[in-house]
Amino acid sequence: MAWAGRGESIMSAIKSHFASSAGTLEGKTLAAHAIREKAAVVSNDVQTDERLVFGKMLGESGVRSLAVIPLIVSDNAIAYSRCTPANRNS
Repeated sequence: MAWAGRGESIMSAIKSHFASSAGTLEGKTLAAHAIREKAAVVSNDVQTDERLVFGKMLGESGVRSLAVIPLIVSDNAIAYSRCTPANRNS
């Protein structure tokens, strides 16, 4: 898992989550959904989106929305990329 930018505490929490059984592809995270469905998933408001495990933490760090995009190779979703827009006020 790669991370760029601020929010090391968020990254640590995300790594711990995905190392647990709750972070599997059967889980309810946006990443799991994107990989299972082989389709991009968007959250327009991270603080109120119930699909986000770390929505409140992301919101507190300045993230307002995000997209999770699966990497598909030979019709298999093998990874994902999470994109968050830059905070205009930072």
